[in-house]
Amino acid sequence: KGESQAGLLNFMDGMATKYNGNLKILLLFSDRCSNDAKSSLFGRLNEDDMSVAGRPVPNPKKAFIGRSVQIGGVELRFTFVASHFPVHRLAASLEQSIIDPLSGAKIALARTLRKILRQAARRGVVDGNTVLFLQGDLNSRTVLQDGSAKDVLLEVLLDPVFQATIAHGLELPAGRWHEVAQVEQVEMLPVTYKFQSDPGPSFQKAPEQGRATALTIGDVLAAAGSQPAAQTEPQPVPGSEYLRLCMKARAQLLDWGLSFAPAGFRPFRFPACPDRVVYWSPDALEGRLSWSLPQGGYEVNHLQGGSDHRPVALDAVLRIAAAEDCHVAAAPIGPVDDILLEALEEQEDKPEASPVLPPVASDKSSLREGWEAGGPAVDEALPLR
Repeated sequence: KGESQAGLLNFMDGMATKYNGNLKILLLFSDRCSNDAKSSLFGRLNEDDMSVAGRPVPNPKKAFIGRSVQIGGVELRFTFVASHFPVHRLAASLEQSIIDPLSGAKIALARTLRKILRQAARRGVVDGNTVLFLQGDLNSRTVLQDGSAKDVLLEVLLDPVFQATIAHGLELPAGRWHEVAQVEQVEMLPVTYKFQSDPGPSFQKAPEQGRATALTIGDVLAAAGSQPAAQTEPQPVPGSEYLRLCMKARAQLLDWGLSFAPAGFRPFRFPACPDRVVYWSPDALEGRLSWSLPQGGYEVNHLQGGSDHRPVALDAVLRIAAAEDCHVAAAPIGPVDDILLEALEEQEDKPEASPVLPPVASDKSSLREGWEAGGPAVDEALPLR
């Protein structure tokens, strides 16, 4: 029986790889850093509602993979992880009316954040001197509810109870998730999904606007003429508010190159910002970290077609203050919610062994030259692209 199950899994893995391709990550670093070969990270992120013979159908793109580097001179380690998050459970939460759609979507996304942290903790990849960076298609979505728009990832990061529960029991120092390019509200986020394959006519006519944060969730909402209407009674069709707004802004959406077809429309296809860069850091270390964004935040290339996402770049400089010069205390984290914890642990996968990853070359010329000094032996600045 065990051999037959293993054979089935190998067959499914092979078919999924040929159909979907594999998730890949390219990490470049200067000779100020050194590769920590023992601190690699890997895990699968199966779609819960897709199975064959009771086994989850693997999708090699729905996974996470990463490497770690030691930062010279400051005794810190950075772990860089790329991922493509599952979306089926989150999408389903937007289409039902039994529970709060936003809460269901937050749980779906938080389960994946917890799984990545759990695997990192089990392999000893994170500790009190480690920052774990996570980037890729995190499959956050725009949620229209109670007269306002919300971004799922942003709401998770702002929720102290979710933050505390995600890391509970994982044998980690007190810490939490943050976004490198922080925004205060969903309207400020750039739109990176869902697009037609070809660039939008408005961007083709104005190439100078093609590589800029020129299209935001706020722009989409404004194109519909108003913010989402407050709901005074249950809507007859779950998710109909998404369709209503897209219908009102249809001409402008198509001009931007966004994909919209009323027939078969689903709420999770509403314009959103799933392509993000977040990081987990210990609270004791976070007070030493400060960010600057030379380009102001995420940059979206609207002239690059070929996908329902648009390419995203983030230029960020991280400064690390000396421990003795830091006096910033972390804000109190929320209490752990036992019911939420049970939801985050539902149908958890068993631990997976990380593969032996090929060696990484360190090439200083491939990165921007130099580290920006922040004072004698006080801090150093690390440019991340």
